[in-house]
Amino acid sequence: MVPVNTHASRFKALHIGQETAPQPLLARQSTTPAWRSCAPLRLAVRDRAASSRRLTSGALPSLQAFNPFTRSSNAGTGAARELQTLIAEESRDRARYSQLVDELVATEVPFSEAQLGGGSWEVVYTRGALLWQQAISPGTSNQGKVTSSKNKASQDFVPGERRVINLGELLGKSLYVTAEGTYEPQDDRRRLPKLIKANVSKGTLHILGTKIPLPIKGSGLVFLAYIDSTLRIFRSESGSISVQVRADRLAMLRGGS
Repeated sequence: MVPVNTHASRFKALHIGQETAPQPLLARQSTTPAWRSCAPLRLAVRDRAASSRRLTSGALPSLQAFNPFTRSSNAGTGAARELQTLIAEESRDRARYSQLVDELVATEVPFSEAQLGGGSWEVVYTRGALLWQQAISPGTSNQGKVTSSKNKASQDFVPGERRVINLGELLGKSLYVTAEGTYEPQDDRRRLPKLIKANVSKGTLHILGTKIPLPIKGSGLVFLAYIDSTLRIFRSESGSISVQVRADRLAMLRGGS
């Protein structure tokens, strides 16, 4: 470690802008009046105060504009609002859905497991096949689909028990499939994306109130890529995307439909 001449450092701090040789500890008494020796210090304090005022009044907004976290948050908020508008209007603009989804995924928002709860979340847009669809029909895929409000697909996470229930309607409430299982976070990340392992242990075909067991079992990894109080986005390892909206919020967005 290089020794530091403390007294020299203090002496130089009082003479800002002047090149002064280091002085010994017991320097001879200065003949300069006290008020003159303090002048550089007063100037330094005044300049620092002026600099602080400039930073507060003008420079700070500029710094905020270049802050990547501020920019990501603002961009995510705007994209989330526009996506909610498309959902409320039941827009079929798949290209815009896809662009907004990619913007939200890039924000890497903070994560809390409790956010996964809140009851059933309905799928409003998919790009590729969902995990339970792959379990039923391997190879299922699509290039981007805005789901129908007639036949719903939903997912219900129960954080306290780490259970998950998937539901997919084929003919509304008359014919639908459920796939149940468990889930487990696979990393300690506090920001998204969050890797989650989903295990499907059983499936059931529901026909007019009759339940028929289905031999559905399997597991897979999925990333929670974005979440807020209304929207969440999952991305599979293969790149499939599922955009979901909390069922109660979706009803509000679409006017109770």
